[in-house]
Amino acid sequence: MNESSKVDPESRTRIGYDDLLSAFEWVSAAAPFENSALVSCQTGRTHGGSSSHDLEDREAACSVRRRA
Repeated sequence: MNESSKVDPESRTRIGYDDLLSAFEWVSAAAPFENSALVSCQTGRTHGGSSSHDLEDREAACSVRRRA
């Protein structure tokens, strides 16, 4: 492993398995691009949205991808 691929354990964000699973299921439950979910890189909280309700805080977040 090279230096650039190492991650400082102190900089990682914790997220509960149930929260991540719920976000994944939310995104996968609808047609592609209809539902979306983001995980805050700072707090680990999940945020869900849909094509009819946009996500408000997209800053510093990781997207949850739908099941293929």
